[in-house]
Amino acid sequence: MKETDITSIFKHIYNVMRRYGVQNVIHKLRQLEAQGIDHFETEVIEAIIVHVTCQYEISRKDLFEGKKRGACSDARKMCYILMKENLSLNEMQIAWYFDRHNKAVYRAMYEYAQMNNSIKWQREFLEKKRIVDEKISMLVNQRLSTEG
Repeated sequence: MKETDITSIFKHIYNVMRRYGVQNVIHKLRQLEAQGIDHFETEVIEAIIVHVTCQYEISRKDLFEGKKRGACSDARKMCYILMKENLSLNEMQIAWYFDRHNKAVYRAMYEYAQMNNSIKWQREFLEKKRIVDEKISMLVNQRLSTEG
């Protein structure tokens, strides 16, 4: 690629960012990256969301709303963890799905790695995760056995 080609590409990117805003451009770039999610993964993601919202007794809308804390925040963290453990998605794809920054997913994975049964809320979280994980594992194994 010639120097003038690179310069013209960056000028074009600069103009697009000025016109639409940096956040909109970043959001579109994340959407392009997350397009690698296939039908099977979408099915598993939907199952994770359904089972987690049932376990926490919250609505799907509350799960995706940004300002909700408490049970909704714990449910989102559980979704991140289950998606990471059961699917071949990276942190950025998971964060994009929930319209979050990938740092939220990294933080949830770190918190999960530090959890133990001696603290009550962590014990409850791990128990809920175990229940949902069993259901998701059955679904994943069933799908894999029908395909293979």
